[in-house]
Amino acid sequence: MRTDQRESCALPKRRLELAVRIVTAAISLALIVLGLSDEHVLSSGQGFSWFQATLLTAGILVGAFCFAPLSWNSRALTLLISVCLTLTAAEFVLRRALGPQFYAIYQLDDRVLYRLIPGVQRVTTLPPINGSLRIHYEINSLGFRGKELSSLGETLRVVVYGDSFIQGDFSRTEDTFTERLNAHLANRTGRRVEVVNAGVAGYGPDQELRRMESELPVLKPNLAIVAIYAGNDFGDLVRDKLYRLSSEKTLSENPSVVLDESFARDMAQARKEPILRKMLRNARKRLVGDPSQIFPTGKEARRERVEADLNQAVTEYRQYVIEGDNVVHELYRDPYNADVSLTPVSESARYKVAMMGQIITRMRLTAAAQNVPLLFVLIPSPIDVAEVHETGEVDTMRYPAYRRSTLTDILEQICRRNQLPVVNLFEPFWEYRARDLYLKGGDDHWNPSGQDFAAELVSNFIIAQDMLLIENQGHHEG
Repeated sequence: MRTDQRESCALPKRRLELAVRIVTAAISLALIVLGLSDEHVLSSGQGFSWFQATLLTAGILVGAFCFAPLSWNSRALTLLISVCLTLTAAEFVLRRALGPQFYAIYQLDDRVLYRLIPGVQRVTTLPPINGSLRIHYEINSLGFRGKELSSLGETLRVVVYGDSFIQGDFSRTEDTFTERLNAHLANRTGRRVEVVNAGVAGYGPDQELRRMESELPVLKPNLAIVAIYAGNDFGDLVRDKLYRLSSEKTLSENPSVVLDESFARDMAQARKEPILRKMLRNARKRLVGDPSQIFPTGKEARRERVEADLNQAVTEYRQYVIEGDNVVHELYRDPYNADVSLTPVSESARYKVAMMGQIITRMRLTAAAQNVPLLFVLIPSPIDVAEVHETGEVDTMRYPAYRRSTLTDILEQICRRNQLPVVNLFEPFWEYRARDLYLKGGDDHWNPSGQDFAAELVSNFIIAQDMLLIENQGHHEG
């Protein structure tokens, strides 16, 4: 073979080798850059993560093949491309099949800090201690849990505002308080009833007030119910930083409130992070254990939890009211209202009680402006109403001012001063031996029995007080 023929044959081979090595080097460089990136979807905001370490190691190994013989490099590149295509296809399928199980269902909101995302689905599973129940539900187009709402005038409409006790992320839809109330009211009235679940986990009465101001004119309900969880709703008023009390103890909006940037980062990560990575992380936790899931039990552990809640409550008050910190640092974790419960005459307790009074008064005025009857339901904490519950226990020798009913008593007094109807669940739950009405372990939410019992009590009150007037329905149809 002539020299020019050999050179013409070698030229495509050299080009192929160069192309293979360039593609290999590009993939290697991309993996290394991703491994060193501080992008929150990769790093999780926790420093150099195991996922980044994996990407960096893979990038270095792939880069090493650039110096291997062409046959090795070609096989490695073929294998790498095949794996990438397989993983991409798997991610696409998993997002369609398992997305609701991993995605967050909340989005930031300028007015109420955050809210449910309309149209999303939610899949969650309870821990074994509470039955390992798999729960699947949807958020409708208006941002409420449940099916789409009926047209105005088709039913007697009741809207229920509240926090996680009302949203019921831990319950099947048919077991939630709103669905059980719907069933009880429909049975008692013989009419079609629609109970709107306006609960959002982590919400405080301040956020619920703002939702009422914008939603009551649109929903035009026959009755509005505000469910206040006595266990942590006092503290929400300080954590959320939406309002302040003036020197005259009047309520004013806080125009300077800002969210910690970590919330936007975490919510973005929850939507962008690959499902495969989430599955690998969960598998890793099951394999090596997750220290964050360790939950100490026993009297000492319960008392330490309450003590920690008290310290947090006082710190949050000092940071916001005394030091003027306007950054919201916590949205979801709501500790027990230990300062109001254990030290009811303390400065932080008196401030929160006064703010709660102003919020409830504003709620009354908001509902009255729309001619909507308003009912309050007071939900006690299992720390107070159960003889023993692992979420916490008060050392009565150390805190002699503590009374089990203090939190619900204060809320009821505020409602009475505002001449508002109220259903205080403390006594019936205590008489029922409330330990059987709440979830087990470190979860302070009510179980299906607790929700149904509460719904029956509230339904009885509504009927006895004739709060669902037929002529009221005619008014809202107009």
